[in-house]
Amino acid sequence: MSLSRAQNSIKNIVAALVNRGTTYMVRFVLRTIFIYTLSSEYLGVSSLFSSILTVLSLADLGFGIAMPYSLYKPLKDNDVPRIQMLMDYYSRIYCYVAISVVVLGMILVPFLGVIIDFSHTTISDIKLIYILYVVQSAVSYLFYYKKTLIIADQKNYIVNKIECYGNVAVCIIESIALIIFKNFIVYLLIGIFGIVFINCLISYKCDKLYPFLKLPVHMKIKGQDRKKNNKNIMALAIYKGAMAIETSISSIIITKIFGLVIVGIWSNYNLIIMSINGILQTIFNSITSSIGNLIVEKNNKNLYIVYRALNLANYWGYGVATICIVMLIQSFIGIIWINKEYMIENDAVLFMALNLFVCGSQNMNGNFRDAYGLFWQGRYRPLLMIISQVTFSYVLAKYFNIAGIYIGIILSRLVTVGIIDPYIVHKFGLHTKLSHYYMDYYTFFALTILNLYFTYYVTNFILVYNIYTWIIKGLATFVLCNAFYFICYFNTKPFKYLYNRLLSV
Repeated sequence: MSLSRAQNSIKNIVAALVNRGTTYMVRFVLRTIFIYTLSSEYLGVSSLFSSILTVLSLADLGFGIAMPYSLYKPLKDNDVPRIQMLMDYYSRIYCYVAISVVVLGMILVPFLGVIIDFSHTTISDIKLIYILYVVQSAVSYLFYYKKTLIIADQKNYIVNKIECYGNVAVCIIESIALIIFKNFIVYLLIGIFGIVFINCLISYKCDKLYPFLKLPVHMKIKGQDRKKNNKNIMALAIYKGAMAIETSISSIIITKIFGLVIVGIWSNYNLIIMSINGILQTIFNSITSSIGNLIVEKNNKNLYIVYRALNLANYWGYGVATICIVMLIQSFIGIIWINKEYMIENDAVLFMALNLFVCGSQNMNGNFRDAYGLFWQGRYRPLLMIISQVTFSYVLAKYFNIAGIYIGIILSRLVTVGIIDPYIVHKFGLHTKLSHYYMDYYTFFALTILNLYFTYYVTNFILVYNIYTWIIKGLATFVLCNAFYFICYFNTKPFKYLYNRLLSV
């Protein structure tokens, strides 16, 4: 990774962290206002419909993943005609995607009763709420292709800056509307207009950065390019569907088995864990375009060093997050934020946190797979993962409640993603043996379990009564688990590489 790439990565990471951190803070305030102005059923409906619409997002068939890959080389070569051609192609595709989301969403309206028992809910306008969620999902694709061009050009920080200001403004308006009107419909309408406004701002900035986008397009995508693109899209459609189902399966199963009130309570935990995951993903996804840029140079030896170093950073980040969640989330929800009526079982929290580690620690293989464009080679893996995940989760939920759902997800991940994705990246991309990867991964997994026990027993004497004792316990947990990892890894090659790169930047 050259210095310019490293600098771009750091710049993108910092901007992404500011964006995510600020957005999550204002959304946390918004969620608190939501809880005290609307009922738990509305929380459950919000979580359920967001999950259903996540499944509908597979309508984009993975273009959001394939598009950056197709732009890396023309951007590096400053091939303006090809960039124009690809952007024209993707603009039409995303128009079809938005229409498809609306059509598919409307088709599902008569079947909402299969998941929700209308006789046990006090929400009268539930179908209208669902339709507004469909519209919200469709407008999120407005000018999406322009946002992707900026990201592929390693300028994520521009998108993050616009989204940060926009999201803060929208959340403030939504909060005021909830306090004044206490109306979920008004809240959703503001969210829809907010998405349109932010996307228009990004589109305007993209046109200023790349003025050639307004010029006539003289090239059309050729048959060979279209055939290659369609092959990748076919594979990505499977990936996209699997990701959508994986993201949505928990809330759908909880709603079906336990009802809207329980899914509303669970959604508070999920909000916090997914916010932490979002911050970590933002950090590591911010460097995907830099990885793609490095791959174009075909320096495989240097790339493998970068791969191992980034894997260590990924493991470390998710390991610390997992331990902090196990140690702190129950007292935060039950004592600091809401009250004990909104708490779930400790075993469910443990497996939700372990699921974060298992899923998150495998993300770097996905980033390298996307940067290499290795979509077709793993086309059957998502199907295997989802079949096993839905089966395990639904069956185990009946025996172990919410914890059973996450046990099922963890098992399915380990036997599918944990085996197939690293194999694809090493065989078709890095062209190296898998032995180092498995040694690194399972060593860190074991060390994380030991770290969790160590941190738990050392900090167990700190009892949480208020926000001050919670902060003390949080600081102690954070310092101890990082110190544990540092002692284990400070003398390893991946750690030294990361340290030296950060110093150079």
